[in-house]
Amino acid sequence: MENDILDDLRFDVTGDIRVEELEAFIGSSSEYYIKQWSAYKEGKLFSFNIGAFLFGFGWMLFRKMIKIAIFFCLIILGIGVLQDVVFEMLMDISGDVYLIIDRIITITTSVAVGFLGNRLYLQYVEKEIYKMREKGYGQQEYYAALREKGGVSWLYVIIVLLGLFLLGYIFVILI
Repeated sequence: MENDILDDLRFDVTGDIRVEELEAFIGSSSEYYIKQWSAYKEGKLFSFNIGAFLFGFGWMLFRKMIKIAIFFCLIILGIGVLQDVVFEMLMDISGDVYLIIDRIITITTSVAVGFLGNRLYLQYVEKEIYKMREKGYGQQEYYAALREKGGVSWLYVIIVLLGLFLLGYIFVILI
């Protein structure tokens, strides 16, 4: 009975996904995300995630959004290549102007990720919960699987940082 009252007080932001499922998947930050996502259901188009803004790719890895993080990384690499081709080779601009343009692109990208982060995470969480439902777990196993699949992981962040460090080291040796 008490749980039913609590469920009625909580806002189910995703239609047929229960708040308990969201809480199990997200983990300790579930209140923050449920509050942000509730605003979407009320018609708000964007919310701002400071972690996504400051850490972008690292935030995505921390939240276990691996495919989205890889896609984001490819976009950033593409922008970098395009930036080099357009501004260095075709326009022959000075280093100071190039640096200013580079900073503008970096800040714009960070702001965009900050504004899109909560929505991207919502889409990821919904997709993963629907996948987990299809596996036919019993209730206890289902919630344990949600906690395992969701949550956060420093492991992905550390692996990528070590990989980047090794790549940098290799490039230094080769040059």
